[in-house]
Amino acid sequence: MSDIKRPMSILIIEDNEIEVNNFNECIKLKNDVKLVKATNSSITAIEYVKSYMPEGIILDLELHNGEGSGLMFLKELQKLKLDSKPLIIVTTNVASTIIYNLVRKLGVDFIFYKKQNDYSAEMVINSMISIRDIVSNENNKRKQEGQTSIEDEEKIKQMIKNEMDLIGIPNHLKRQQIPRRSNFLSDRQ
Repeated sequence: MSDIKRPMSILIIEDNEIEVNNFNECIKLKNDVKLVKATNSSITAIEYVKSYMPEGIILDLELHNGEGSGLMFLKELQKLKLDSKPLIIVTTNVASTIIYNLVRKLGVDFIFYKKQNDYSAEMVINSMISIRDIVSNENNKRKQEGQTSIEDEEKIKQMIKNEMDLIGIPNHLKRQQIPRRSNFLSDRQ
């Protein structure tokens, strides 16, 4: 469960200034969310994720008046291998099932089509707040169960390799494959 007293930190990646202002105005009226940064650049957004670790991200897929794209951002975000996955809501003028399926595979939690009749910044922010606990519970459950993804294991392997390099272990003495955690534990029992 997320800490209800702590406002949800949100990063906005949007190239339409009116949209950014609408989100900003909506956020100002709420106590349970705060804007950490807004940018029209997928490259800058990755840096903001590293610096601010936002709990939620509102992402426009097409950044015509900015730099990069929402797809570019999602692919770069996956490379970060974050401990906690931010909640990602896409807002877009694209109505393609193929694109929707792709962004879901890239980690998007919810998609809002900007041209739907009842679309508004408030609807997006309210949805983000509603979904917050679900994503937080998923992150906590994964940590409590000790589940490690393949990406986590790769990260651990790289950390071990880096440490071995730091202490000067020659390559010929390093094991070619570091055992998976589950194999390692079963071998020790």
